[in-house]
Amino acid sequence: YVVKAKQLLGAGWSLNLNGRMRDSELTVRAARPASGINRTTQSINYAGVNTTNPQKGYALDVNVDGEFFLIGRAHRLTLGYMYENFSSRSWMYLGGASVPTALNARPSIGLLADYNYFSQNRTLSSAFYGMVNLELARGLHAVLGGRVTDYKTRTRSGFPVASPWAVGIEEKGYLTPYAGMTWNVTDSVTLYASYTDSFQPTTTEDYFGNVLKPVIGSQLETGVKAALFGEQLNLSAAIYKSRQRNVAIRDPDPTHVCGPNSSFCSINGPGMYRKWGVEFEVNGSPLPGLQLSASYSWHHDDGTWFEIYAREKATLWATYRQHPDGRGWMVGGGLTVQGPTSDAYGGGSYDLRQPVYAIADLQAGYQFSERLTLALNVNNVLDKVYLRQINFLRGAHNQFGEPRNISLSLRAKY
Repeated sequence: YVVKAKQLLGAGWSLNLNGRMRDSELTVRAARPASGINRTTQSINYAGVNTTNPQKGYALDVNVDGEFFLIGRAHRLTLGYMYENFSSRSWMYLGGASVPTALNARPSIGLLADYNYFSQNRTLSSAFYGMVNLELARGLHAVLGGRVTDYKTRTRSGFPVASPWAVGIEEKGYLTPYAGMTWNVTDSVTLYASYTDSFQPTTTEDYFGNVLKPVIGSQLETGVKAALFGEQLNLSAAIYKSRQRNVAIRDPDPTHVCGPNSSFCSINGPGMYRKWGVEFEVNGSPLPGLQLSASYSWHHDDGTWFEIYAREKATLWATYRQHPDGRGWMVGGGLTVQGPTSDAYGGGSYDLRQPVYAIADLQAGYQFSERLTLALNVNNVLDKVYLRQINFLRGAHNQFGEPRNISLSLRAKY
């Protein structure tokens, strides 16, 4: 549930309130691959998954935002406070042995067993924050801000009787500053640079129900944005470098599964994760009704993570609408090119690699009015077979991308 409210205070100031509440319960009973395929016996190991996880929580964010004048120039100030309370409980079955099963055979229901483990977590997080946007000179702005966070988790576990509550992670008065500058070189071109410290609490839990540590880090970024020819052509380019600690990565134990789709559990990654990269984007409308966009990104890291992803990605998309205001019919198409990926460990019979691949998509539609739209989408038009995820667990849980699929939708707004 989400609630938002805004009260105008006059003189360009407003009071803003944002709240949300969560109440859910998830039960998973399944068998999951716990190894790669044995090419000799043509079999695969399965392990049982039996877990129930109810979660409750709420969050509140209130701030005042407005404009003030100093030394003949207009500036903007935001001051706020946020509070979050989250709790979860987990019942699960631990310790099941994996069982070899022939390919395409149904895993044994005997893999599932009654619960033998319980855990419970409570997370409290609060912070005061502020940001000021100062106009230092015509077209030159400095943005300064920060957040002071209090964070605490309490945990207990055991079966059939849970242990007493114990303090898990606790931080008081953790300061995360922010600083940035923008310079409007011309009415069409803006340069910017920023530095951000981060402290990001999470409600993500590991296989044993323990809340992961907050992500701590920093990022430095600089770039340029341009809006040319009356904003008919927009360009942007950026270069960044980041450092993060306690980033959530996939649990290396293939028998540990979590979530509604029996997906990977998470653990805090070891050491400091360093990443740097560049991003480019261009979009525009060279003719009435025609919209073109293209992007390219490249990033690299220091290899301290056992995560697998493509370091390069490029996209190209075009749409044409009968009327510039969106009414009538439209057609479009796009191409996504993904760079190569490979097994982070490599070697042996599970040296898995996914070469460069391209996915083409098409769409068509008709907008009857501002409130009624018909859309047809054809994804992966050429039915390209590719691995969208290569797992570092020597062959287990590699996932193919979506095959060609078609969807027809009718959307109405009231």
